[in-house]
Amino acid sequence: MRIALNRMTKKLLFLWLICIFFLSVFNVYAQDNKANELIDVGASIYLKGKTYSDQSFALIGKSSAEAPVKLFPCKNCHGMDGKGRKEGGIESPNITWRYLTKPYLFQLPTGRQRPSYTIETFKRVLLTGVDSAGQTLSHTMPRYKLTDYELESLLNFLQKIEVSVPTGIDEGNIWVGVNLSDNPKLKSMNQAMKMVLNAYFTDVNQSGGVYGRKVRLVFRDDTFFRNNPVFVILSLKMENYLARNKDQQSGFQYQESLPVIQLFGHSTDLRKRKNSFSLYSKIDSSKLSTEALIKFSKEKLGIPLKQMVFVTPDITENKLKAPELIGKWLDENLQSSTALFIEASDATVENLLDELNKKKTFPILLIQSSSKRLKTFNKLLKYPAPVFAAMPPVPEFADENGIEEYNKLTKQRKLSQHNFMAQLWTLTIAKVIHHALKEAGRKLQQEKLVKIIKTFYRFSTGYGPPITFSANRRIGAKGAAIVQLNPEIEINSITPVWISIDF
Repeated sequence: MRIALNRMTKKLLFLWLICIFFLSVFNVYAQDNKANELIDVGASIYLKGKTYSDQSFALIGKSSAEAPVKLFPCKNCHGMDGKGRKEGGIESPNITWRYLTKPYLFQLPTGRQRPSYTIETFKRVLLTGVDSAGQTLSHTMPRYKLTDYELESLLNFLQKIEVSVPTGIDEGNIWVGVNLSDNPKLKSMNQAMKMVLNAYFTDVNQSGGVYGRKVRLVFRDDTFFRNNPVFVILSLKMENYLARNKDQQSGFQYQESLPVIQLFGHSTDLRKRKNSFSLYSKIDSSKLSTEALIKFSKEKLGIPLKQMVFVTPDITENKLKAPELIGKWLDENLQSSTALFIEASDATVENLLDELNKKKTFPILLIQSSSKRLKTFNKLLKYPAPVFAAMPPVPEFADENGIEEYNKLTKQRKLSQHNFMAQLWTLTIAKVIHHALKEAGRKLQQEKLVKIIKTFYRFSTGYGPPITFSANRRIGAKGAAIVQLNPEIEINSITPVWISIDF
């Protein structure tokens, strides 16, 4: 009998522990649900001025006139992120909970000091306009007559606002910053890119936007960015495909977490910002263009490395400094060579072409990038053997669907196709960010957007080579387009061709 009782006791004890466990789990779940509910209600009050009682209202100005809270939501003055802003000569303070509760006397812009806020003094300032130092605030700050439930909800939201509210987004809009070139010579190209980007997202917005939100493009308006941070930046700085630029995002004020998608990037630059991505490689990289040209000559032309002669800056400086030395150097090095790889100045290229014409020797030329000087370019066009150059993606990489979409867009919006290549690049970056925003879902967060971008695998835009990103890959299409500069010289190879490089 004693043994049976012990067994029964153990069984009851076990069941009791199970009940306690599930009750505890349920209690935690209920508490989490309540906390989430309070945050959601607080967000509605802060962002929209939505109240949950007929007795709630705002008192405005010296006369304390009653007005609906929805006419004076907190975000109008303190911003989407609660960090305050300056507008019309009035500076609204940061009201994030972390900022309000800093454990020391805080000096306001007026020079006056106030102590850290507590829950009680925070409720007091909302209800009466008296701050934590016992001073009455300016009448530009409304007093809000809210219920205890609404006050508690608003407080919960402010405690979480820095993670609850994504920067640069509200219930109806996604603000996208666009960075264009500073070079006045590219003004016409900038305008073409701006117009095609506006046209693309006008169509998106007229079709319902992204889950009901409209994509709002803002082009380097510093005043806007001081007051309303953007959700993501698109960098369309065209001059950067050949030259590195230290101040790539100049004109913008943004947090470290802000995603940046640019057309052309360099691996070294991208590593400095954890949320930066680039569609294509900058062709300033000697290593990149060299690898692409060598891979092209091996795979497409059937020229092994041993049949290539390299004119590099080191050789140019030491052996080809004087034009009279070039002929001798060519005699010594071109005897069994099929291709001449050139990484040199325009002047050296012209001297090499002149000597090759004198000798009536015409190897295939592989040029690291297209010439910057018209005279040099014209000489390359007249060269009697094939000349290949490494370049960014060119329009020929657009597929039939992409070209059809481009023609339809430009025709409907009556856009010039004068800057065809730049417009296709612009549509590529538009397609990438549009797809990423859709995949990120209704509850947009910058962190989630970055995660989505990192999942891109051979994503086809219709306007260029497929785009692939990952945690360790920041350049979507790493490589170069190999283009024959004098296509009238026939050769058993089809260009342009995209050569992918991974290193």
